[in-house]
Amino acid sequence: MLMHNSTGATGSVGGAVALEILKAGYRVRAVVRSEEKAVYLREGLGVRGFGGDAFQIVHCEDMTTPGSLDKFMEGQQLPAAWY
Repeated sequence: MLMHNSTGATGSVGGAVALEILKAGYRVRAVVRSEEKAVYLREGLGVRGFGGDAFQIVHCEDMTTPGSLDKFMEGQQLPAAWY
């Protein structure tokens, strides 16, 4: 199943898009800069109901550091992410 990567899932538009992608049966991997944002995604966005590995969170404090997004893009079939 295709994994959709998002750098903007903690925002209102990005969060709504992430939920719609999950509802369509795809997986979402979100990158966050802090544990507070991760808690919001896990609890506030309502992604728990999708189970298993449908929604993944990757921590990255500084996206400007070379290689910092390697884990975020790991295993991607398509070299693409959305904001």
